[in-house]
Parts: sequence; structure tokens; C-alpha cells
Amino acid sequence: MRKLGFTLAEVLITLGIIGVIATLTLPTLMSNTAEREYSTAIKKAISSLTESVQMQVALENVSFDEMIDASSDGDSGFSTENASLYAFLATRMQTEKLGNMGTADVCADGATSGTANCLDYSAPASTFSHAMFFRDGSALIFNDADKIETHTDCYDTQGVQRNCFKVIYDVNGTKKPNALANCLGLEGKAKDLEAGSDAFDIKYDTEGNLSTESATCNKDNFNARDQYPLYLYGIGAYPGSMATRYIYNKK
Repeated sequence: MRKLGFTLAEVLITLGIIGVIATLTLPTLMSNTAEREYSTAIKKAISSLTESVQMQVALENVSFDEMIDASSDGDSGFSTENASLYAFLATRMQTEKLGNMGTADVCADGATSGTANCLDYSAPASTFSHAMFFRDGSALIFNDADKIETHTDCYDTQGVQRNCFKVIYDVNGTKKPNALANCLGLEGKAKDLEAGSDAFDIKYDTEGNLSTESATCNKDNFNARDQYPLYLYGIGAYPGSMATRYIYNKK
């Protein structure tokens, strides 16, 4: 009589083959999913910032180019009455709270700074001092004392150098990994990069030192992370690094 079904050996071999295939394809699948999520988030953030500053221009005749630092009008601390980057975020964006970098204000679930889910950076306060949290859980990391003339080394979409605000957009706020997306291939995958003076167009040079020279970004050397530098100038928000441009333009 002919027997139906599979032997135990055949089943085990089949399961083994399936396991090998899953091992080979699952990391790529997860990476592609993360990239799509980050791409959607970056496009949404840039669109929201651009629409909000255009509304600011229509209502107050103040673009990013006219914004001042948060205390230069004589107010103590932060004020939504002046034309600062903070005032713009607080009045034109759907924000939840403002936190000082490196304090419990930027930690989730009651965590202590530096020990758990915190936006805590080694960069000096003069680089990024505060984080503004949005209702979708994302955050914009910026310096409250910045003025548009603070950074003169930004480049517009035509490659022309101009002044801007430099900020970091964190797709998921306090959630890990709290590291910069980069185009450093295996080097960038082995070492997460923290926000600092080298955050924009960051790469390693041939001697292994950090450099701000532009890198070529592609699917082979891009490392998806949750933080993306942005330029703010005029009436728009724009990608501020090769990694941000890559994920923003990803289909």
C-alpha cells in the first residue's frame, strides 16, 4: 500500500531550508520597512515645517530668514511673542512640550537622563540646547539662541551657499536608537553617531577621522537611523545631510 505524507526527515529538511531563507531575507525586509517608515516621516516633517512657515509669512510676515533668538527681544526665557524659532514651533506646529537637552525633560517613562530612553547628547549646549516634542511622538532638536546668521555654511537646492538654521529631526523622539542616519556603510553600522558639530554631511575620511565632506549615498552604504539633519531657511525646510536627502528622495 502506498503511504501518504512526508517522513520526519523530509519535514526537518524542509523546515531547515525555510529557516535558512528566513535568516537571509528577514534583515533586508526589516531594513526596507524601517527605511519606508523613516522616509514617510521625513517627508511629513519637511512638508509640515514648510507649510507652517508659509503660514507664518502670511500672518506675521516673518520667514525663517527674519527669526531671532528666543531672548533677544528682552523677554526672560522663552516667549511666543517674539519672532524666534521657538515661537514659531510653539505657535505654528502641533507641539506637546519643550525639553532641555540632557535633562529628565527629554526622557520617556520617567527615566533618568543618560540611563534610558532619553534624547541625551554629548554635543555641547551651544550646538543643540533644546528639543521640541510633537504630538506624533517625534522631536525637533535645536538651539534656542540660534539666529539665521548663526550658520553660514548651508547650501540650497541649487548648491548656492546661504544662511540657515541647522536642526535635527528625530523620527521617534525618545525611543532608541537616538542616532544619526548616515551613508558610511559598515563603519556607520558599527558605530552610532551622536548629534554634534559633524552631524551635517558627515562621513569618515581615508584616515578614519570624522569629516564634513559630502559623501555619495546609496542603498549599499546607507544606514537607517531615527535622526535626520535639516536646514531651515526662507519659507521652507530642506534635507541637511546626504543621508536625509537619500531617505527624502526614496520612492
